[in-house]
Amino acid sequence: MTAPWDAWTACRTISDPVELARRAHATAGPLADACAAVKERACRELEKRDERWRRLVTRLTDWAEKARAVEANRGRLRDLKKASTWIKALAAELREQRMEGFADHSQRIWEKLRQESNIALTAVSLKGSEKATVRKLVMDVSVDGQEASALSVMSQGEQHSLALSLFLPRAATADSPFGFVIIDDPVQSMDTAKVHGLAQVLSELGKHRQVVVFTHDTRLQRAFVGQELPVTVCEVERGEASTVKIRPVTDPVAQALDDARSLASTTNLPEAALTHVLPSLCRIALENAFLEAAWIRHHRSGGPEHALQAAVSDADKLMKVAALALFGDAGRTADVYRELRARCGPRAVDLLKQCQSGAHATGVKITGPHRFVDEITVFAQKVRKPEVTA
Repeated sequence: MTAPWDAWTACRTISDPVELARRAHATAGPLADACAAVKERACRELEKRDERWRRLVTRLTDWAEKARAVEANRGRLRDLKKASTWIKALAAELREQRMEGFADHSQRIWEKLRQESNIALTAVSLKGSEKATVRKLVMDVSVDGQEASALSVMSQGEQHSLALSLFLPRAATADSPFGFVIIDDPVQSMDTAKVHGLAQVLSELGKHRQVVVFTHDTRLQRAFVGQELPVTVCEVERGEASTVKIRPVTDPVAQALDDARSLASTTNLPEAALTHVLPSLCRIALENAFLEAAWIRHHRSGGPEHALQAAVSDADKLMKVAALALFGDAGRTADVYRELRARCGPRAVDLLKQCQSGAHATGVKITGPHRFVDEITVFAQKVRKPEVTA
C-alpha cells in the first residue's frame, strides 16, 4: 500500500527535468488510485464507528434523561425511602400484634390441654429477617419455672396437645373462609386428663365453628358426656366397594338398654338368658349411668382428673361405682341403698340387687322382662345426672 507513495517521493532525487516529468507522470496515476482507495476505506471505517457511537449516544441520552429525572425527584426519593421504612415497621408491628392474639389463644388452649403437666407455654413468636419468605416459629416453654427447649422435654401426648394449641387459633381466626374444622385422631397418646381438656377446647370452638373429629378412641365421647358438653357422635363404616355408612351412636347406657330390650323381645329364649344375660345387660347400663354421674359430679366440684380416674380404676364392684356417683367416695358403699331409696324410691334398691344377682351362678328370675327393662331405664335416667350432691 506504501509503494505508490514511495515511488512518488523518489522523484525528489531526480535532477533531469525530462526524467522528472516522465517519472512524475508515471507515478501520479497509481498514487491517486491508492489515495482514493485509502479514502474510501477510511470513510467506511468512520461510518462504522459513527454507527456504534450513535447507538451509544442514544443509550446515553436515555440514561441522561432518567438521571435528570432522578435528580429532579431526589427529595421525593428520600420521602419514598422513609415511607418504605415506615411501612415495613408497621407491617412487623401488625404481624406481632396478630401473633400476640394467636399466642394468647394458644396459651389458653394449652392451659386446658396440659392439665396437670408441669410444662408451661410462655411465649410464641415468629423469627426471621424481613427479606425471608419463610419464618421460624419459636416457642418458649418452662418446666417447673425453668426455661427449656419445647420438643426435648415434652411427651408425645404433650406434643400433640401443643400442636393443637398452635393449629386451632389459626383455624378459628375471624378472617378464615372456612366455617368448619376437621381434626383426625387428636386423642392419640393423650392421657385421660388431657382428653377431658380437649373436650372443653373443642366444645368452646364449636360455638363458632362446626368441629368434626375422627377418632377410634371412645374416651373423647365419655369426656364430653362426663362434662355435660353437647356432642353428636356418629359411627362411620366403610363397606364393600368403599360404600360408606354413617349412623348415630347411642351412649353406653342406651346401647346396653337397647340390647336388653331386644333380648327381652326374643322368643324361645333359654332360661339362662333371662336369669343371667338380661340382668347383666341391665347391670352394664346401670354401671355406665353411675360412671357418667361420677364424672359429672367430679367435674362440677372441680376435682383433678387423675384423682377420679384412679378411683374409677379401683372401683371393681358395682356398689363402689354407685358410691362414687352418689357421694364421690367409693368407700361409702354402706350408704348406697339408703341414698337410692331417698332419690329413686324403694324399688331402685330391688332393681340394683337383681342386676347384681344376675352375675352369680344362681342368677335371678325375671318375671316380666319388658317391665324390668323399662324400670331399669327409668332408674338409670335418674342416677346418671346427679342433680343432688351429698
